[in-house]
Order: sequence, then structure tokens, then C-alpha cells
Amino acid sequence: MAALRWLYEGWGYEVTGIDVIDAYELALAAAERAHIDDVLDQIRTLLDQTKGAGNAFIRQSLARRL
Repeated sequence: MAALRWLYEGWGYEVTGIDVIDAYELALAAAERAHIDDVLDQIRTLLDQTKGAGNAFIRQSLARRL
């Protein structure tokens, strides 16, 4: 989740769609291991905000997964 939030805020150097997908999949895997059920809701809430510099890029990268 931290990686997705930083990407959402526009941090990163030469970030690709694969970087976003990797962060997303790792967040889901960590949530599953920790028995956290609302991680998808947390990701959607993050992306529903409009202020982040990387929002459109992250939404586009995760379009098929959300």
C-alpha cells in the first residue's frame, strides 16, 4: 500500500505500468497473508481521490484489475 501511495503522489523515477501492477499485486498478497479483507477498498479509496500526480497513470495501469 505504501508503494501505491507514493506512486499515486507522483514519486518514482521512470515508473512503468509494470511497477504499478507489481505494487498492487504485492499489496494484495501481503493483505492475504495478514488476513486483511479491505485492501481493495483501500486501493479504490486512494484512487478515488483526485489530487495525486500519478492518479491517472495508476488508474490506467490497474484498469483491468479493478
